[in-house]
Amino acid sequence: MARDDELTKEQKQAILQERADALAQTPIKASKRENQVDVLEFVIAGEKFAVEAKYVREANKLAGVTPLPCTPPFVLGLINFRGQILALLDLRSFLELEARSHSSDLQVVVLQNEHIQSGFAVDEIIGISSIPENELQSPKQLVSAAVAPLLKGVRLDQLSLIDVEKLFADPRIVVEAMP
Repeated sequence: MARDDELTKEQKQAILQERADALAQTPIKASKRENQVDVLEFVIAGEKFAVEAKYVREANKLAGVTPLPCTPPFVLGLINFRGQILALLDLRSFLELEARSHSSDLQVVVLQNEHIQSGFAVDEIIGISSIPENELQSPKQLVSAAVAPLLKGVRLDQLSLIDVEKLFADPRIVVEAMP
């Protein structure tokens, strides 16, 4: 092959154009984003969980909770979220995690799908990240039989991706159904 100083300007331009065309046909950024899920990561009882970011309305420090008597243990009470009254759920007992040993500064993640909006108490919000779907393993062998149906998958670092649609559809969340 000829050295660079022996190539004509037109030959150099043709080589550069050929390289640019090859790079333009390879969607580098798109291939990295395919099959990835944007999630909000958080900690409950020392374990890492995540929910798909598309369901997250807000994540913030928990301001005030009004207790609600005669409800299951996972219902902490009611919160005022931007003028709306929402149920605040503690996933510890719901996900079979150890009970809270002391009253600590909780944070709330407000989740919403087409039909339901609710707050969930968490210990710590880690932040937003992307998870490649191929890194998620089936939760059936990794968690209890009661919790597995609520998860989309578990990553090798033990991050559990909660299936918000299945969580909201779970009959245990309905405190009282009216005919």
